[in-house]
Amino acid sequence: MPERDLYKKYLGIHLRNKRIEIGMTQDELEEKAGLSEAVISKIENNERLPSSYTLYLITSAMEISIDQLNQDITRSIHEETNEPT
Repeated sequence: MPERDLYKKYLGIHLRNKRIEIGMTQDELEEKAGLSEAVISKIENNERLPSSYTLYLITSAMEISIDQLNQDITRSIHEETNEPT
């Protein structure tokens, strides 16, 4: 699987898991980030790779670090491809 697709896959997984972990619904995230539920749903379901600004809006609304999110995604990619981190 191309690295871009792996990134998109794990971005969706990590964002969904973090949103659930903090107790936020897609509707709440939509409202707080100023994005449509369709956009959030497509990102969480690995159908869309967000722009950097959209990712900023989402992570800001969830009060999470983009850097930490990217570290988590990188770790997952390396685990799947058996590459050292």
